[in-house]
Formats: sequence, C-alpha cells, structure tokens
Amino acid sequence: MNGEEFHAIPPPSERPYKVVLKDLPASTDIVEIKNELTNQGVAVSKVAQLTQRKSKFPLPMFLVEVRKNVPDSRDILDVSNCCYMSITWDLFHHRPGATQCYNCNYFHHSSQYCDIKTRCLKCAQEHRTSDCPIKERIENPECINCKTKGHMANSKQRPK
Repeated sequence: MNGEEFHAIPPPSERPYKVVLKDLPASTDIVEIKNELTNQGVAVSKVAQLTQRKSKFPLPMFLVEVRKNVPDSRDILDVSNCCYMSITWDLFHHRPGATQCYNCNYFHHSSQYCDIKTRCLKCAQEHRTSDCPIKERIENPECINCKTKGHMANSKQRPK
C-alpha cells in the first residue's frame, strides 16, 4: 500500500503438493491431463510438461501441482489411470541450487509472490527477460546482481 517493494514466501501448508506423472506419451496435452485428474476428484492447480535441461526437448513426464487441504478431494497418489492409460507417480525433486525469481532475478523466492521492480537479465531494463529485444548471445555480459562482467545473474559460473 505504501509502494514498498517486497517478496513473500508462503508457509508450507499453503504451498502446493508436487508430484511427477509418468507413463504417458510426451505428446499428451496438459489441458487434457488436468481435466482428467479434476474429473477424478483431484484438486489440481497446475500441470506442466518437464523438459530436458539444455535441449528443452519435451519429456514423457508431467509435473502436477495439487492444492492441499481441499475438502472431499481425492489423494493424487490413489489415481492409477489418466487419459485411458495406466500411470505411475514419483516425487518431485527440485533442481539443485537456489531458487531464482523470474520477475526481479533475485534469489530465494519465486515470481508468484514477488512485488519487486521487474529487471531483465540481459539489459537490466524494467521488463522480463523473456520480453527482451536482445535475442542473441551476449559476449561479455554484466551481472545485474553483483555488477561484475563475465557472467549473468542466472549463470552457474557466478562467483557468489
């Protein structure tokens, strides 16, 4: 209300439960998966297809986020069929390293609860990196967090 920038971290009780759905073809539509699980009584909030890290090739695995503490909802792990196929579930394991916000590009929070001024990784302007007009690789980038040359704020080679 005062115009202050902030980010929030929800308590664990309010964060969604995340599981990985396996044994469906990679070509399966995520909207179809969400509708099917919802029709089976699961409180699904989001479905996303997992991809290979470097090539971005879609994998036959889907991240399913389920809302916690929803009355009369079915446990996701009790579901054994989806889209007319038998499925299995696996726990979701986060990628190693700190979480980085896609909005402000600071660490240890997500963009969902971020109200900090938007900063681009490439040019430090007030827009998301995905909306940046610079599309080619930058030869000697400057980090927007530590202000040093040679790496970007999302680089694994950053010194801090």
